[in-house]
Amino acid sequence: MGRRGKAPAHPTLAKIEGHYKEKARTRILPIESISGRPSPSLVCQADDLTLQIFEETCDSMQQMGCLSEQDGPIIETYACNYRELLLCIQAMRKDGIEIESQRGGGKSTVHAVNYHRFLANHMKLLQELALTPSARTRLATPQGPKQSDKVGQLLEKLGGK
Repeated sequence: MGRRGKAPAHPTLAKIEGHYKEKARTRILPIESISGRPSPSLVCQADDLTLQIFEETCDSMQQMGCLSEQDGPIIETYACNYRELLLCIQAMRKDGIEIESQRGGGKSTVHAVNYHRFLANHMKLLQELALTPSARTRLATPQGPKQSDKVGQLLEKLGGK
């Protein structure tokens, strides 16, 4: 039987041409935290609930030590999406999740459809902002200042080693 398809290239030639791909390694880089916080835009400031969500998200990220000034737009997107998600929940509680269709069956309301769309976006934004446990495992926060050897030796002596 003959070979089907193109003959495999010589291993060294294939590596030179880039046919062999090495597995991608995720680089964990330390995040430089800032003492301040990103400022919300006018869109975010126009609504009290959106502004409150923005501030709470900044607070929690600052406590984790991963708040950066460049996170402002994504935090704002998260706050707006979360606000719309909460409004959909309120509307579904008020009106229900199904309405009767003209053909006699049940049909999902607009709020129920939008709820699932906003929830999918919400989960993606949570991952992006490292607000889930699995996303936090990929973070490397900057290490504090190392203690000098003399201080370490003193602490060992006082600790009763």
